[in-house]
Amino acid sequence: MVNPAVTELVDEAGRLLADEVGLEIVHVDLAFPSMGFEWALGNLSGLYADLEGLWPECKDQLTPEIAFGMSIAERKYSLAMMARSETARTAANEAVAKAFDQVDFIFSATNPDVAFPAETTLHLEVAGQAVGPENNGALTIPYNIVGNPSLSVPIGQLDGLPVGMQIASRHHDDALVLDLGLALERSRPWPLVANAAPC
Repeated sequence: MVNPAVTELVDEAGRLLADEVGLEIVHVDLAFPSMGFEWALGNLSGLYADLEGLWPECKDQLTPEIAFGMSIAERKYSLAMMARSETARTAANEAVAKAFDQVDFIFSATNPDVAFPAETTLHLEVAGQAVGPENNGALTIPYNIVGNPSLSVPIGQLDGLPVGMQIASRHHDDALVLDLGLALERSRPWPLVANAAPC
């Protein structure tokens, strides 16, 4: 679920960028698998390695969600969970490859909604509708898992909060993604500091 107002801003910025660099806009149906669980486990295993010798004594220094995740992962992670993660990663690779058989780049929202309050650790609403926790990363997690280059560029604001457009492409096309980001920045410059930031 993406906030319709965010989608409008992304569509506008995508058309502007396509016109600027001579791309044709083609709408594709992206059927990426939900991978929040697999992404979380991957991150927790990396964090576990980073905290070697410190965990579990350091749990009070972590957010409650991370400490809970570490505790669960430590007790419950198994070969079956690893197999589930690998199956999902393979499905994501196939889905992303299928999308890039149809197009050279994918423009999407970076996040499904504008920024939520800093004190909110788990955002469960988009444009007034309830969503699952995996919705927060649904647009970025597939690329994180499969390693395709992607870039978030600021494209405007909604209710005074920033909105980003994600530009993604095939493996090894990192330079092209950066070139598109630069083209968008040149045609639609963004501020170098946040609104209301002290100068």
